[in-house]
Amino acid sequence: MIPPDFLGPVRESGMPSSEYWSTFFDPEKLLDEFGLKQHERILELGAGYGHFTIPLARRCQSLTTFEIEPGLCAKLEERLRRESLSNFWIVEGDFLDRNLLCSHGKFDAVILFNIVHMENPPVLLRELKSVIQSDGLVYLLHWRTDISTPRGPSLEIRSTPVQCKKWFAECGFVCVRELLPEAAPFHFAQVFSIAGED
Repeated sequence: MIPPDFLGPVRESGMPSSEYWSTFFDPEKLLDEFGLKQHERILELGAGYGHFTIPLARRCQSLTTFEIEPGLCAKLEERLRRESLSNFWIVEGDFLDRNLLCSHGKFDAVILFNIVHMENPPVLLRELKSVIQSDGLVYLLHWRTDISTPRGPSLEIRSTPVQCKKWFAECGFVCVRELLPEAAPFHFAQVFSIAGED
């Protein structure tokens, strides 16, 4: 039985090896292209191998990152410790569990990288409004549909930039920036704020 506070399933798109995955991104350069500033508190949903987690931790006072796979959580904690970082909390669990998602306070920035091929993204986006500060930002990165890509979810479940902006608008957000980042050439990127905020 699905618990009442579960927001819905994420459609599995498969993960390549960590080494191959890392060839798709230049994390530090990507965050620079995003204009990601020194936020106080960042929330990362779905850390995976943690390619972005360490650069994110270096750019904030505290980082909370969700990862559902116990093995990945252990490896991620080890990597962060090796980098002498201590400003992080790794939450082992599903960020689609509403109670778990909402139990860590409010954040200045939320990272949604390769997430919006989940079922019914607006359900998650509405929940984000309760965990983000009124002047906070949501950083979105997702696989493109207009070019051929070596990996990524099937085209049938990929979201387009237009669709993402529509979903965010329905949930009370406005797109304040969008780009095709050089540091992630198979992806598009968007930045959102809560509607009414710059």
